[in-house]
Amino acid sequence: MGQPATPTDWPSAQRLARGLLSLALILLTLGLALPVGASAYRPASDGALSPQSPWATDGLHGVASTDAVHGWAVGEYGTILATTDGGAAWSSQRSGTTEILSGAAFSDATHGWVVGNDYDTGAGVILATTDGGATWSGQGAGWKRTDLLGVAVADDSHGWVVGRSFEGASSKSSGLIVTTTDGGATWSATRSKGVDEFTGIAFSDATRGWVIGTSYRKATETWASVILATTDGGVTWRKQYSIREYFVDIAFGDASHGWAVTADGTILATTDGGSTWRKRRSLGDELLSGVACSDATRCWAVGADSGTGAGVILATADGGATWSKQRSGSHDDLLGVAFSDATHGWVVGDLYDQAYGSDIGVILATTDGGVSWSRQSPGCVNKVKPAFGKRGALVTITGVGFGAAQAAGSVQFGSAASTAYVAWSDVQIQCRVPADAAFGAVYVTVTTALGTSNAMGFRVKR
Repeated sequence: MGQPATPTDWPSAQRLARGLLSLALILLTLGLALPVGASAYRPASDGALSPQSPWATDGLHGVASTDAVHGWAVGEYGTILATTDGGAAWSSQRSGTTEILSGAAFSDATHGWVVGNDYDTGAGVILATTDGGATWSGQGAGWKRTDLLGVAVADDSHGWVVGRSFEGASSKSSGLIVTTTDGGATWSATRSKGVDEFTGIAFSDATRGWVIGTSYRKATETWASVILATTDGGVTWRKQYSIREYFVDIAFGDASHGWAVTADGTILATTDGGSTWRKRRSLGDELLSGVACSDATRCWAVGADSGTGAGVILATADGGATWSKQRSGSHDDLLGVAFSDATHGWVVGDLYDQAYGSDIGVILATTDGGVSWSRQSPGCVNKVKPAFGKRGALVTITGVGFGAAQAAGSVQFGSAASTAYVAWSDVQIQCRVPADAAFGAVYVTVTTALGTSNAMGFRVKR
């Protein structure tokens, strides 16, 4: 059997919601001008664009892992990041595309697929690798006017991709399931006119699989979602469950035990392969984005708190009878999760950067089943207080991932680095505004061994 945990997707309706949220955040900034350009770069102090670390992406949407050391994270602008040492180091892989990559799945440390789509051309993309991502190549043809959201694999030969396709020149879409039985040499497509789009997929082996799909009902202004199942590798599908919410992800630990989550925070579980599903709400006001499991009893769901926007990780070790929040220390929007076993897992997402007006990628990791989570991407600046001050003023920077001690870390106020540090911890830094800081609006960033954080606005007064 290949990877049991399904990749995580970000459906079109939630993309729209995130866009509106981002717009609101921009309007609430200090009125600083936001430059526009390619997301793989960040503005230098003189306004030019300077190359950044792999984290200077526009967010990470999906993650896959095959064991405790091999992992891949995918996101916008064709971003593929990979690690072969458990996340001690992540490197960029050449995807050959600038499209939005939504999901990833690997059958072993060398064979894998990623999927996504190009918003400009409306074309879907399927990329494959047989060397762990050292090289990627496009597969299939005819993906015009398609939005590919999720992918699952059972072995090196059998793979499935889900999403939606548009009919002619209209905006009407139908759910799309694409299947390969020869490692991607050929793909066959199945469309479902009763479902607008399929947003997630899981397979326990080459024959047993599940997809989640959703449709918008204009008459009632509600979502209608379904779970479909197959026992013949996707040749035929039958309906198992329906709900008036928006399904976002599904995962199975084996042929019997599975979980599905909705954007509104509902968690469904089955112990009989989907013949019956039991439903419960999540712990609070969580907006869920992804789910993954390592076996029949252990499962994790990720998302964000609807009130604070802080990242949320929920976990169960008893098949879903009880769920608990895990301390992620995250102020980020968590979108994808993958576990290779009961202890080793990754969560990915994004973090808004004021200086660039877009997102940067975030990766969290655990080696103890989520008892503790550590950042494998640069720190997150959540607040700069006060938001203005004169040169020499004491400023408190709150966030996470700064490191327990300063070491080689530094705080930048625009192009000027602070030289006076009063206190430094993983979640808070106190330092003074540099004597040579430029007057007016600047951006505050924290740089550590992992890279440079997101930027927050500050005004240097005369």
